[in-house]
Amino acid sequence: LKVCHFCSRRTRSAAVPVFFFSFKAAAMEGVQQALKDPEMLKKTAWRYMQTESFKIWGGFFAFVFMIFMLFSSGDFSFLLTLSSIVSTFSFLMVALKIETGRSCKGVSLRMMECYIAIFFGRLCAIIPFEGYLPFDKSGDWFYQLCEFIGFCLA
Repeated sequence: LKVCHFCSRRTRSAAVPVFFFSFKAAAMEGVQQALKDPEMLKKTAWRYMQTESFKIWGGFFAFVFMIFMLFSSGDFSFLLTLSSIVSTFSFLMVALKIETGRSCKGVSLRMMECYIAIFFGRLCAIIPFEGYLPFDKSGDWFYQLCEFIGFCLA
């Protein structure tokens, strides 16, 4: 048995890390070739734009930009609302993955219980008190709504 220098685990051979790095090198080489040829770059970008993950993330960024334009005054306090939107989106993705896969494999019950406690504590702090809210228009109702939706999804 040998000790792997990358992950400090005992392995039978060092072929796994070498394969991993050769795979990453081949992928990078393909990206470099696509960047050199504009036609190949267009085909690669178009193929990626047709994927489901690109559509989901594109919709998410469009939604965040719309919320920023509608509710934010452009100051620093929008980051609090942005963190709540990202947190809610992450739990929405977990819920969708569970529903489409019909399995909870890979989702820890303890983690979900901890997040429920976090969301509950956060809701207890932001509903009755205004000191923990963003200063822009998103702190009026949108931030609390995102936190409540995240609580329901968790």
